[in-house]
Amino acid sequence: MELPPEVVGHIFHFLPLPDIFRARRVSSQWSIAFRCIPNSSWKRILADYPGGQPPNTKKGRKTPPFFFAMKTMNEFRKFVDGKRYEEALFYATRNGHHALINQLFK
Repeated sequence: MELPPEVVGHIFHFLPLPDIFRARRVSSQWSIAFRCIPNSSWKRILADYPGGQPPNTKKGRKTPPFFFAMKTMNEFRKFVDGKRYEEALFYATRNGHHALINQLFK
């Protein structure tokens, strides 16, 4: 049984960003719903976690919010997985990602 994309999108609306990335792997339908999350929802998601918005540049305004979120999380994960915590802290601080900084100290 497949859920309508609107229902899946509604589920995504209540998840924190790391859980959204895990949930998009549930099925191809959920992956499609992930890419269809409206920009207004992404602004809320990005404000909560990782704690920053895309840069207010021409490129930043053209970049889809979900791509910005994926790039941010992938970059941060590279530092943490490599146990390069100082670089992870510098990355999060330089880019205004307060929730990522909080995650480093847990």
